[in-house]
Amino acid sequence: MKEKDFYTQFGKPKLSKDGTIVLYGVYPQTVVWSQKLIKAIEKEGIFDPKNGTYRYNGDLYVKANYKDNIREYGKNYFKNMREVKRQAVYWFKCKQISWKVLSRNENIYFLLSEKILDGFSFGSPDYWTFRGYGESSIRARLNKDFF
Repeated sequence: MKEKDFYTQFGKPKLSKDGTIVLYGVYPQTVVWSQKLIKAIEKEGIFDPKNGTYRYNGDLYVKANYKDNIREYGKNYFKNMREVKRQAVYWFKCKQISWKVLSRNENIYFLLSEKILDGFSFGSPDYWTFRGYGESSIRARLNKDFF
């Protein structure tokens, strides 16, 4: 597959035949646990510094360092119940995002992702110091670019 073809295959929205699903964009959705695959990606994958992805065997992968991406309180877990460790590096396979069509008005679509792509805490874990939405961490996050 040519370089240009590889990236454009994810670039254009694709509407399902029945009009209920749109495939558009990519996002790291699956944790890569296989050390053999990780070594192959690191050795043979083509790194794109523009978006931080690796291309290997026709798929996109991304490496993430979890020093800053997890909550400062409590624990986080992957779907298989493995704990997310601080300072650890994890690999993810990027997959197309599947969007459910909630409504359509001519060429304007109102979509909702079929999977939760990211999550943020609403406020402080300390109930007594939380001062409401105006000072919440989610408000600060939503007022910035977060895509």
